[in-house]
Amino acid sequence: MHTARILTATACVAAAALTLTAPMASADTLATPASGHGITVTGMTRVEGLQRTWEVTMTDPAVDATYATLDHSLRVRITLPEGYASSGRSYPTLYLLHGQDAGADQWTTSGDAEQITAGRDVIVVTPEGGKAGWYTDWVNDGAHRQDWEQFHVRDLVPWVDDSFRTLASKEHRAIGGLSMGGYGALHYAFAHPDTYGHVSAYSPAADTEDQAIRTAVVGSVTLQGMGLGDGPFGSPVWPFDGAWKAANPVRHADQLRGTSISLYAGDGLGSDPLESNLIERFAGNSTHTLAKTLAAQGIPHYWEMYGHDVSAGGYTCTGGHNWGCWKMSFSKDIGRIMNAIG
Repeated sequence: MHTARILTATACVAAAALTLTAPMASADTLATPASGHGITVTGMTRVEGLQRTWEVTMTDPAVDATYATLDHSLRVRITLPEGYASSGRSYPTLYLLHGQDAGADQWTTSGDAEQITAGRDVIVVTPEGGKAGWYTDWVNDGAHRQDWEQFHVRDLVPWVDDSFRTLASKEHRAIGGLSMGGYGALHYAFAHPDTYGHVSAYSPAADTEDQAIRTAVVGSVTLQGMGLGDGPFGSPVWPFDGAWKAANPVRHADQLRGTSISLYAGDGLGSDPLESNLIERFAGNSTHTLAKTLAAQGIPHYWEMYGHDVSAGGYTCTGGHNWGCWKMSFSKDIGRIMNAIG
């Protein structure tokens, strides 16, 4: 009898200890956010294998997700800071945009976003951006509406601010991304200077008037079955390439004045396969063009050409277009991001 009581009491104490130490245990009952701002929420689940990340499924008339995304759905992942459920506090927000042929899960499954932001008081939002959405309202989307800028900036940002305890102002909101998403972050930052206080771009397609970048964009859209003059920016051929110029971060670098800026890229000269090295060289060249333009206009920014075969934050980077380099960049950059918006 006494032994049974002791065992029962011990089990209760152990269970209580687990409850106290398990991250976000009380957030298992986090309520599904309401619909609004053009977004219709269809569900929310805790992401298996992660401690602080939830996935929200939704629809938005701005995007035909069944055509544009890997799994034919519109998803957004939300990584909440430790103690969010019980703190009652409001937090700054960091939006992270994925690359080509990826989805809303890329930053949390491949990019260690939850691990790298551990201990940081920030809400991380990783939205769906399409297989080749290019983070803009498409010039010609045929029968499949692709207004990604409408979804991400005009709909998603206010929906997140209504649904979670955010510090809902430019000063406490950052955006970042890799490759295609790095371009998207720069595009949104200059096109909406009152929305984001900081922008980070890792190996971005920063110059849409660079012919190598145009070729990459056209190739990515062609793989989705679109014609040469279709897609996010329309025809790349002069004099019909006005949309490419209008959406070019280099051409509109002056609109980044007043925004905190971080730029990272490699030289593509490491031990990666030739294809990845070439892609990173193109990205590095276009990022260098943007950095020179910012410098010429006296716009403060941080630009790191990290070369190749380097390590930081527990990550090793060959200098190619890959996750070793992007995770290294993000781990080095997170402190700068938090200083800007925290």
